[in-house]
Amino acid sequence: MVNGSLTKFAMTQIGRRSGNLVEDLFITCNSFEERCLGVGREFSQDYRAKYSCIFRYEANPNEAEQFEMDRRKNFAELSHILTEHSEKPVLPIYCNRQNVGDGIGQFRTLFVDFLAPRGCSTITIDITCFTKLYLFELLHFLVQEANISSLRFAYNQPKAYGNAKLTQGISEIFFIPHFSGTFLPNRETVLIVFLGFETERALGIWEHYEPSKTVVVLADPPMRKDYLDRAERENAFLITRPGILKETMNPYDPFEVTDKLDEIYSTHCLDNRRSAYNVGVISLGTKIQSLGLFSFWRRHKNVRITYAFPQGYGAGYSTRKIGENLVFDMGF
Repeated sequence: MVNGSLTKFAMTQIGRRSGNLVEDLFITCNSFEERCLGVGREFSQDYRAKYSCIFRYEANPNEAEQFEMDRRKNFAELSHILTEHSEKPVLPIYCNRQNVGDGIGQFRTLFVDFLAPRGCSTITIDITCFTKLYLFELLHFLVQEANISSLRFAYNQPKAYGNAKLTQGISEIFFIPHFSGTFLPNRETVLIVFLGFETERALGIWEHYEPSKTVVVLADPPMRKDYLDRAERENAFLITRPGILKETMNPYDPFEVTDKLDEIYSTHCLDNRRSAYNVGVISLGTKIQSLGLFSFWRRHKNVRITYAFPQGYGAGYSTRKIGENLVFDMGF
């Protein structure tokens, strides 16, 4: 059971929105993780969407064969669940995980040419298994381009995180296409780092930036008492570098994340209330932190959001089990 401030977001069933008999669109992402099924398995019997869309990533040539086998199995069940709860046939988007323009481009065409003309204003997104790269670009399209003013988000927490590594190595560092920010060569850089359990990715991006000031943000969720200790252990090298500033936040409350980022920005990134630094953010925490970061970025579009592909995914992802669902309504 979720404790503390998260109780207000916990839902045992994903039901209809108040006053809406049928939702316009449900969006989700398939994965080799069983957690991609966690939200759909908890649909209420009367939940209905006119249309449902599944992003389905292609196999990575460097990944273990079992990942693709699990992905196919989960896709079959997810398609069946959505067929039961959708008025129209499920809309799959087969796409390249590393080429965000592929999947978001397909979705943009589908939305503009097909969904929007039929009315598409009430939307729920299951963010559980989207990569952060895809999640940010999907949010950018829906909010910035399609002018959707509010979205409902569902997220399935891992039942437990375990001790296995989530990712291995780092292959490429880049800023997310629509989140490049404003970086001037004559300015020093402040780097804000959401730290999770991916030591190599965090260090790789930090070294890439060579920031003059770094603020690390460690997750301290109220219902996982060992989470903060593990994050500190796994990132001990980075957080003990000279001049590193440390903050904590609840990673499962997007509104608290936005407020904390505003506080950090005002304290460390401004001079006499004016932008004085290049500001970069590394989001290696939860997907819900990414929602809060997107809301923050909407007010500070000079901020650059950076992403790094791992060389591979570890057993930590494939062994995580379905936990409790959290549901958020956010206005933009």
